[in-house]
Amino acid sequence: MHSAPDFGVETVEVTTGGGRQHQNERPACTTLMLGHALRSVREAVSITDAHDRILFVNLSFIQMYGFREEELLGNSITMVRSARNSEESVRDILPATLQGGWEGEIWNRRRDGTDIQVFLQTAPVRDEAGEIVALIGMATDITDKKRIQDLLLRSEEMFSKAFENSPIIGAIVSLDKGRYLDVNKAFVARIGYTREEALGRTPNELGVRRDPGGMERLAEVLRRDGRIRNRETILYTRAGDEVIGHLSAELVEIAGKPCAILTTEDITERKRTEAALRDKQEQFNALSHAAQDAIIMMDNEGKTTFWGGAAEKMFGYRLQDALGKKVHELIAPAGCRERSQNAMRPWRESGQGAAVGTIVELEARRKDGTALPVELSLSSVQIEGKWNAIGIVRDITERKRVEAEAHEASQQLSALVHTLQSRDRRSSILSEMQEFLQACSTTDEIRPVIARSFSKLFPDLEGALFLLSPSKTDLEASVTWGGFPDDPDSALFPPDACWGLRRGRAFWLEDPLDTLVCSHLKHLAASSYVCLPLTAKSEVVGLLHLRMKHGGVGADAQGTLTDLKELSVALCEMLSLSISNVKLREMLSQQSIRDPLTGLVNRRYLEEGLEREIFRAARLQQPVGVVMADVDHFKQFNDVHGHAAGDMVLVALAKTLNTKFRGADICSRYGGEEFAVILADSSLEDSVRRAEELREHTKTIVVNHRGAVLGPITLSLGVAVFPTHGSNQDDLLNAADAALYQAKREGRDRVVAAR
Repeated sequence: MHSAPDFGVETVEVTTGGGRQHQNERPACTTLMLGHALRSVREAVSITDAHDRILFVNLSFIQMYGFREEELLGNSITMVRSARNSEESVRDILPATLQGGWEGEIWNRRRDGTDIQVFLQTAPVRDEAGEIVALIGMATDITDKKRIQDLLLRSEEMFSKAFENSPIIGAIVSLDKGRYLDVNKAFVARIGYTREEALGRTPNELGVRRDPGGMERLAEVLRRDGRIRNRETILYTRAGDEVIGHLSAELVEIAGKPCAILTTEDITERKRTEAALRDKQEQFNALSHAAQDAIIMMDNEGKTTFWGGAAEKMFGYRLQDALGKKVHELIAPAGCRERSQNAMRPWRESGQGAAVGTIVELEARRKDGTALPVELSLSSVQIEGKWNAIGIVRDITERKRVEAEAHEASQQLSALVHTLQSRDRRSSILSEMQEFLQACSTTDEIRPVIARSFSKLFPDLEGALFLLSPSKTDLEASVTWGGFPDDPDSALFPPDACWGLRRGRAFWLEDPLDTLVCSHLKHLAASSYVCLPLTAKSEVVGLLHLRMKHGGVGADAQGTLTDLKELSVALCEMLSLSISNVKLREMLSQQSIRDPLTGLVNRRYLEEGLEREIFRAARLQQPVGVVMADVDHFKQFNDVHGHAAGDMVLVALAKTLNTKFRGADICSRYGGEEFAVILADSSLEDSVRRAEELREHTKTIVVNHRGAVLGPITLSLGVAVFPTHGSNQDDLLNAADAALYQAKREGRDRVVAAR
């Protein structure tokens, strides 16, 4: 049986419009009339006889298959049939056509051998008598349509797989009822409900969302905008835990009904990390504001990314004025900028440079253009693969001033001594005394130098060197020689008890019977004496009191007084400058090791002290305890009461540390609101006990600020012990610091021992 014609239409009856034609002419006439009617039809039309021979094709047929008309006419319609059709798929076409018609999808072939998929309709052509005179076929090319359908089908399969296996929480809900139509594996794993439990229920019914009306508002936005992107939302797991996510939604139509595809990216851990980073940033900001030194950060291009509170005060630029500006353009002198920019080029690549990891002294520039001597400590850190710099800048204006004054005093002292060196024995003694005084680092070292030198200079005199107390209310005997004083009460007196200090110049009492005696002697003078005020830069630093030993009379005594008068001015200037110089050195030394606010030793001194203690403990096989303490919620003191109140809390805590720990222990302000204590020969048990005592005592501290009581003050403390938690200072400090932050995480106001 032959295959059916290519395309079909409904049964066609054809009349000739005249008398009945000869039987053999009827098919030809019918074909001619149909062909004329269907020549311009858009579908490919063919007419065949009962033997499948092609009687007619229209222009669309020729264009679809690529054959010329003469190649088709008279040949079998099977010449356009593709071998891809199975026998079963085309077997019923002819019988069905003869019965009234057939339609369906089959494969045909073009002249160039390529296959196309077509939708074919066939029908018989009948004459007036109802006899079949031809078969007509009508074909539509559906190759592209089928390809698109296949692509859509594959896309649906891909979407289904992607949706099901996506790591992002996914769900499909109906917009009218807001019920789940589907959920993916990530939903089941993260939220905790099975697919069966979720389907048909709303998010609020499950407890996944806890915002009544939330789904209705979401549906309203989707109907208006068609989509939602990255809206922060909160979902709840079956166990009641919060899941913070970025919600995206897309409006789709499923089975003719509006639905939404919901995807929620879980950002819970990211949020926790961001919160932790904010806490760290707040701690860093608090430390920066509490620190006396300026903390500045710059990025790989040299632009300011952090500008601490001390930097604002030091350089005069506000935070908003400094951020994003080139650091060197802000604070470097104009003549140094090019050199600084050149130094940055190799630093960008390696993070290394001449100033990195060292402490250097530089000249900076304030906003008003004035110069500022600073000490810079620079370190490098990589952020997102690029080198950034952290600089700690200390204003050393005061230190430079003190150093300059000390240098000036030293020069003046050298000049005076040079003048006195021309004298015989006394010049030699004075020179020796000057050398020793210049070598002195503390006022304690001055004492034996003064006693020895004056005993050699004036053997017939006794006396004392009085130094002004730090409070400037009393003078106290720093050193005495030759038997002075007769009365212990004479070792301490106020400045107005001396005529020399009252008048501001030397007071000589040569006649022992004179009644005008300084009241600090507590009795009538038994011999001649002199009070020589010691002043430096118009400020009293002390008093040199000299007098003849009991029984000293005659020419020798008078000669001694004459020599003393001759040398008195030079002696006073030498001693004044020496004492002032030594005090300046002591002040410089204290500034380098002590925190200016609390008076406790600083971090550098603590680390050096810990290194010495570890060495000593290792030799004696003794433990060393380290306690790290941090004021809880210290930022609140600054935020609520101001930085002055915060400073008062730190000072009060420093006083407590000095009273609660032994003299052999080292108490330090480690930085900001953090303190550290080194406990010599202290086991872990003793160290924890002493830390607990400090914690409990701190709660009793009362700090009054502007009529308000600050507090309560609580501490979080971490404890580590050598050698259990480390064999060097870095390991011990890190262990104690880690224990401290564990105490913070566990709720604060507690002591935690390192593990």
